[in-house]
Amino acid sequence: MDISEIRRANLQSLMNERFGGTKARIADELGKSPSYIARCLSLTIAPENRKKIGEEFARHIEDVLDLPRYAMDSPSGLKDSNGTSQAIDSSKMDALRNLKGKVTPRSLDALKRIEKAALAGRLKEADLVLLEGIAARFEQLSKE
Repeated sequence: MDISEIRRANLQSLMNERFGGTKARIADELGKSPSYIARCLSLTIAPENRKKIGEEFARHIEDVLDLPRYAMDSPSGLKDSNGTSQAIDSSKMDALRNLKGKVTPRSLDALKRIEKAALAGRLKEADLVLLEGIAARFEQLSKE
């Protein structure tokens, strides 16, 4: 399997896991057209007409979708060292999209850093207690 096949398989996994298998949704998130994504993913188009996912687009995907650097190049797919998918499921992505325009850049950055730590398995019991306390505080505030 060469690098273009690895990247194609990883893009397909991302589309399925984060965007419900919808080319238009992942295309919108990546700032590309659905036809561009279709050409990247197609196995029925003649190889010479397929759009290969190059270095620049692979890094763009990682940046936009908050993946670790070179995750698109990993032959094991978008899995961490525990074999857990690094891709966020579509319901979580919808929740994050709903936050756009409603949260400050600072709070969104904090949420992304917490998510990265969780995906990397770095959250400890004390961290979870703090996060649960914050969540409970917000639930209480929303009732008032």
